[in-house]
Amino acid sequence: MAEASAKRILIVDTDQELAKRLAGFLSRAGHQIKISMSGSEALTALEDGYPFDLVITALSLPGADGMEVLRRVKRRDPATPVVILTSQG
Repeated sequence: MAEASAKRILIVDTDQELAKRLAGFLSRAGHQIKISMSGSEALTALEDGYPFDLVITALSLPGADGMEVLRRVKRRDPATPVVILTSQG
């Protein structure tokens, strides 16, 4: 059985512990992970041209919220999946 190729994943969250746990889980599965601690840091990573196969972002972020991250990702590549996490009800 062929293994799935490694994906480049951007995780955006101010909760450093959650981001590290998620990154650890995904990197053990063979994926390449970049963590951004703010929306503005994530937008910089996106604008630097590094292509991501998946973006996981919190909704509430400093600098730019998760919806702005979503808009920028989709503007760059509409096929890139984006998962938005929130602790809000």
